[in-house]
Amino acid sequence: MNTIQTAKERSTLTMSNLSAAQPKDQPFFNETVLPGLGKGKRRERLPRARSITLCALVFTAGLVCAFAEPPPNDNFANAQALVNGSTVAGTLQDATREPGDPFSGTGYIPPTVWYRWTATASGVGQVSVVFHSAQRSNLQTLIGSGQLTGKYITDDGDDSEFYVVQGQTYNICFDGDDAGATFTIGLAADASLPADTQFVPPLSNDNFDDALQLGDLKDDFVLYSLGATFEPFEEEMLDSVNADFSSGDDGGVWVAWTAPVTGSAVLTAKNLANAKIILLVGTGSSIETLDVLAGSDTGGVTFDCEKGVTYRLYFLNQSSDGLFASISATASNTHPAFFSGEASLGNGVYYLAFQNGNKFGYYNYSFFPYLYHYDLGFEYFIDANDSAHGAYLYDFASGHFFYTSPSFSFPYLYDFTLKAYIYYYPNAGVPGRYTAEPRYFYNFAKQQIFSM
Repeated sequence: MNTIQTAKERSTLTMSNLSAAQPKDQPFFNETVLPGLGKGKRRERLPRARSITLCALVFTAGLVCAFAEPPPNDNFANAQALVNGSTVAGTLQDATREPGDPFSGTGYIPPTVWYRWTATASGVGQVSVVFHSAQRSNLQTLIGSGQLTGKYITDDGDDSEFYVVQGQTYNICFDGDDAGATFTIGLAADASLPADTQFVPPLSNDNFDDALQLGDLKDDFVLYSLGATFEPFEEEMLDSVNADFSSGDDGGVWVAWTAPVTGSAVLTAKNLANAKIILLVGTGSSIETLDVLAGSDTGGVTFDCEKGVTYRLYFLNQSSDGLFASISATASNTHPAFFSGEASLGNGVYYLAFQNGNKFGYYNYSFFPYLYHYDLGFEYFIDANDSAHGAYLYDFASGHFFYTSPSFSFPYLYDFTLKAYIYYYPNAGVPGRYTAEPRYFYNFAKQQIFSM
């Protein structure tokens, strides 16, 4: 008579029970010689259908098998929105990882959850995580459309501060070594940076040839350099100016600034950790040939600039949380006294008429002291530094030196090559302009008109 086993009894069935039930002289598998194989040849083990009874695992009442649900913001695409000045509750319970999620390299690969926030003003953003049980946790901020294509700009613990730019979206990843951790995350941001602060995509200017292009009288910008590399000749450049750096740190990033005026430029930079920032300013078409003009590791440098010249600005940030930088230029207001009374007409064009009514005409300082006169052409200007506020002009068209002044006023000139006073003829058809192509002059010594 067969006895029906209870679920509990069935659950205690072990391999020893099976062994006991199986006759010792009958193995679980028959050894069958395959056709064409004799003794000692390969044998196939075939199951004996009557040897054993397959046992299924039977769940008792109340035992439920269910798949765990990850948090709604488990994946980057479903990042939870954060609001400035507020906090939200979060959990790592049943969270997973996606390709490209940050990994600290400590040996433990933690689960992650994602948050997202768009800055409404330029300033400083701070993300904080509290009330969690993890022994080790990490906050990392990413800019971009995904983990594999974006760039991380911070790598911090429970608190993370970084510069933000209005309109830019920041993706924030939290992980911890307690897979069941619950926590509260909050965000606060201010508007402490200028409203027109420029956003620079992270590491887009890692190399000299990819420098950010600027050229205004004042430019403010945020740079992210976490993960920047040392390109060839970069360390040699730093060594040449005796800069204090470690080749194991992140490398520097580059900005190209074209001076809009001739005068003085001021470059400043700061980070939130008050860590050292090495600043270098130079000119040149490659990092190998860069002529370093000025440098500093105290957060600021001043240098003379010339309108139209492009200067390379280098930033080596020894903090991982980005930096805010500003460059401004002030035009030199020390035009020689010869030009007193000049009028600026815009776009770099000036017009000068002397007090006695004589007109010097139209000119610009774009290449000063190479003065471009719109009729004479290029003249090299040398201040005579005399009581008459006179000027020496080297005339490139003729190779002659001239002298003139507001009192012995243009268009009267003394020509040192001719050793004679000459008069430059005006253009009778265009008021305020002089003859050009050819230029006509009167030589008082020879009492004749000539051109040159």
